[in-house]
Amino acid sequence: MTRLAWTLLGAAVVAHAGWAQVRVTAELGWHGQAVVGEVNPLLIAVENGGASLLVAALHVEQNVGSGWRGAALQRIRAPVLLPPGGRTRFVFPWPVDAGSGPLKLVVAQAGAVVAQATVPIRLAVEKPVAVVGAWTPLPGAALYLSADNLPHDPLLLSPFSRVEIGPGTVLSAPTADALRAWAAFGGGRVDGLSVPETVPLLLDPDVRRALDLHAPRPPAMGILIGGTIVYLVLLGYALPPLARRGTWKRTAALVAVSCGVAGFYPVLYRSPQDITSVQYSVSLSDVVRFCMDTTIVAHHRGGWWEGAGWWMERVPVSGARVGGEVEWVWGEGVRTRVRLREGATIVLVRYGPVWTGEGEDLSEARLPGSDPGFWPALFALGPALRAGDRLVGSKEGERAQGHAFYRYQVRWERRG
Repeated sequence: MTRLAWTLLGAAVVAHAGWAQVRVTAELGWHGQAVVGEVNPLLIAVENGGASLLVAALHVEQNVGSGWRGAALQRIRAPVLLPPGGRTRFVFPWPVDAGSGPLKLVVAQAGAVVAQATVPIRLAVEKPVAVVGAWTPLPGAALYLSADNLPHDPLLLSPFSRVEIGPGTVLSAPTADALRAWAAFGGGRVDGLSVPETVPLLLDPDVRRALDLHAPRPPAMGILIGGTIVYLVLLGYALPPLARRGTWKRTAALVAVSCGVAGFYPVLYRSPQDITSVQYSVSLSDVVRFCMDTTIVAHHRGGWWEGAGWWMERVPVSGARVGGEVEWVWGEGVRTRVRLREGATIVLVRYGPVWTGEGEDLSEARLPGSDPGFWPALFALGPALRAGDRLVGSKEGERAQGHAFYRYQVRWERRG
């Protein structure tokens, strides 16, 4: 009865005379329990009870965090297309922090709200154990799931302390690979399935030093100061004659030169880009579909950073949130948008697509003789290499529309 009451409360739709035909419900966390400090599954269902096609947009938002850990506004925007009587379900990864407010859901068609709901969250501190294919009672918090209930996204496994696979349980290939990626890159524990050892994380101080290597070059201050002095001296010599017997042509020339200098100097003082981002992708030969992507972003003027895929801010244990707003938008694939204040630096992570391309052999790379851009990966992975292992690396960089972007891809090929 208790769980039924919470489900009904979480799925309650604010009534309106014109909304009876469309209904939206939601549940956050595994079995309605959201683990604090982890990425939890957000399950949303939309039903079209009307007699016409529903072409709408789903909007979800929540105020997350607290004053001492940093607060932010999280949002999702996703398209909804349902035939008459149709029903669809979304499963989104959703970070949960202590002090977060309720979820607000809106379904809007042609700018008009056709359904909405407010969903309270039930927070849990203890991570449960996921028991799959077995019903042996365990002490502490445990969730008993079928193999079909396990997600194909490693992010959705993060609320578990471990996953226990029962004897004889058959897992699909995507599920097994998600478990392997979670064990390798997320440090999760899986019993009953062969999984790789944990891949060391790229440390924040190392990636921040790498960002400094790619920061925009400072302006040539000596030239700017010397040019300013010469300009002011020449201007001082030019003004008295113009004041006594100047013509309109000479005055116009002086104004044109002054305007040109006024417009030229800010360009020299200005950073050559608005955003600098450095991405590290670490792939593992034991994981088929996923890699771990770490991106550090510096916004020199403040505004929005945008990137493909589902990115999450990595908040240090003793640190605070940097992103003031985080928005995930569906179009041709999902994109993440993060609003940063001027001068802010943020570290973002995601499970990205595995990299299997060709590159240079970094196995014998030695610091500081190697390319400095690879140093964060070499600092993290180098000490964990065993005899016969290989590190293969590739790098690229581009600058477009005020964004300087650098990517370093590393594949760890383990022996046997």
